[in-house]
Amino acid sequence: MKLLTTLYNKLNFYRLHHPKKSLFLFLVLVVVGTRISNAINPHVPTKTELADAAAKADKQQAEEAEAAAKAAQPKEADANHAEYKVLRPYLRANLNDWDSYESRGVSEPQAIAAHDGQPAWRIRHTYRAKNGFNATVLNDQMFYYTKNGVYLVLDAK
Repeated sequence: MKLLTTLYNKLNFYRLHHPKKSLFLFLVLVVVGTRISNAINPHVPTKTELADAAAKADKQQAEEAEAAAKAAQPKEADANHAEYKVLRPYLRANLNDWDSYESRGVSEPQAIAAHDGQPAWRIRHTYRAKNGFNATVLNDQMFYYTKNGVYLVLDAK
């Protein structure tokens, strides 16, 4: 506070005797006064700032919970894993012409009741492949599988 008083007294002196210097001293006084005022009375957040911070924290917490749930989900419940590790080997062994196979879509796996004491999933897969008459047909099927492989295939239509 002593510094502010000194600057204020000099400002009054220069205002009368040196008008050009008084502007500079006024700016210095404002800057120093603001810094001292902020040190004495730190910024108090407004209701909007508090609400924004709470919303941001809630969003971050929800993202962390979602990431934790996804990490806890077994690999077999991932669509890419299911297509490449479960469906393709099954189709390779059971299609008439594997080279004609074209994937058209795979749904997200859905957990279902356990099969033989193991967790089981259901996935819908649409694909094109040649049938026994060498005609390319669109297949839409539900595959039921465990980590050991596919145990049931049903037409989805």
